[in-house]
Amino acid sequence: MMILTRRLAINTLFFLVLVINASCQHNNNNTATPGFPGGKVKLEQFIKKNLQWRQGQLTVEGTVFVSFIVDSLGKINDIKVIKSLCESCDQEAVRIVKAMPDWIPAKRNGEPFSSQAMVSIPFKLSADK
Repeated sequence: MMILTRRLAINTLFFLVLVINASCQHNNNNTATPGFPGGKVKLEQFIKKNLQWRQGQLTVEGTVFVSFIVDSLGKINDIKVIKSLCESCDQEAVRIVKAMPDWIPAKRNGEPFSSQAMVSIPFKLSADK
């Protein structure tokens, strides 16, 4: 009898920062939101490469939303789970955010400043033979 094992697969990844996009966005107030270096594609690649979540039963699917502050130097601080899925998923999402490189800070009139950012990390089950 073949035993099917399940592992985590990332389906899609959405990055949320005021406007849905991972690169800096400019608005009419001459303000740019913080962004992941290299934009959305690089953020997706980073998460896929660094995701190590495993769960014995693998009975949950969903998305963890993580909020954090990107300071004026691009450092990530004050990480909080905004929407929880399960303890192991939440811990893995926070671990990934902590492992991220420095971000491009938000700017107002060309000057960097601290601002809030949020990422969503989907956890999806798949069966492997």
